[in-house]
Amino acid sequence: MLRVFFSALLVPVLVAVAATAPVEARPKSVAGRTQNPITLSGRVFPTDISASSPSDVWVVGLVREPGAERTFALHWDGSTWSEPRTPELGSSAVLSGVTAVSATNAWAIGWYETGRALFPLLIHWDGSRWTRVRAPRVPGLTLGAVSADGANDAWTTGDTDRGGGRYALTFHWNGTAWHRVPNPAPHRANLLSISAASPSDAWAVGNYPVGRLQRTLTMHWDGSTWTRVPSPSPRKYPTLLGVSDTPSGTAFAAGDAGTLGDIPLVIEWNGSTWRRRLVPSGPPPPTANDVAATSAGDAWVVGSVGMTRIFISHWDGAAWQSVPFPYDPHTGLVAVSADAAADAWAVGWHKDSDLRSREVVVFHWNGSSWREMTP
Repeated sequence: MLRVFFSALLVPVLVAVAATAPVEARPKSVAGRTQNPITLSGRVFPTDISASSPSDVWVVGLVREPGAERTFALHWDGSTWSEPRTPELGSSAVLSGVTAVSATNAWAIGWYETGRALFPLLIHWDGSRWTRVRAPRVPGLTLGAVSADGANDAWTTGDTDRGGGRYALTFHWNGTAWHRVPNPAPHRANLLSISAASPSDAWAVGNYPVGRLQRTLTMHWDGSTWTRVPSPSPRKYPTLLGVSDTPSGTAFAAGDAGTLGDIPLVIEWNGSTWRRRLVPSGPPPPTANDVAATSAGDAWVVGSVGMTRIFISHWDGAAWQSVPFPYDPHTGLVAVSADAAADAWAVGWHKDSDLRSREVVVFHWNGSSWREMTP
């Protein structure tokens, strides 16, 4: 799951892709689109999506208003969208990731600012409301990605610029509290996505610098320790933006092979090694923002081609293939979540033909076709 986002007021380092363009929710309907019952005033940035079933889907992000940012969380219950209130903290706040375990158990993470100081933001959904949960005490900590396998097994990644440099951190929820767990990420590494399939099987991915170059980073949790695992690093500046683990032990990760906007990089873990899988694309080449898999024979990768159109491809166990999608110019996808072979969700942004009005868009895969389900 991709959890790469930003706040110009809060984070000095932008680790993002073309799909992080701001979008504005627009309540009036347009050609081929549904009426939007939820009004999000300001400039809206969707950051993540997570589905535990066809009737339990979360979309989170931030709304930029004059002088500040606030968080938002949208929920689909199988028939309607709603916007449960999220805790308001500090002068600005961001939700960068979400993970849904069930209709009564979900986590969302990010950070907030008070004065000039940054603090981690952890909130939990119990079926009726979002509640703030105590985060580990780490100066300057911001949280970027989250994944939960069950009520007693959740992971989040973060980083801090304190203590003589930037460090990538991992934290685990054991059902009672969040605790920091040591990891072997190099100094100045970025952990941009995390995915847990079981208490003894999780992956975290991102990148790290080597001199003036950059390399992909993959780490595996085996139930007791995090271990670095070699992964393909083509070109000079490859990065992995999303990862998805499966109960079978197969995992997929996606990103860019070079600089942002370059050839998509999609790799598959077969139980012993990471192998690159070629994905049909371009020209112009798309950005692969996220990946979601349910098995070794079912995975999705999503992104955008610049600021002009959607990029999406499906893995059937043999090859990545293009899939018919509701074509909409000036639309890109930020994140994807798959709960089953017949239940996948994607979130992104859309700009109207005048290139001025923008909105959040959501799409659903029912096993045979993609359908727009924009709130």
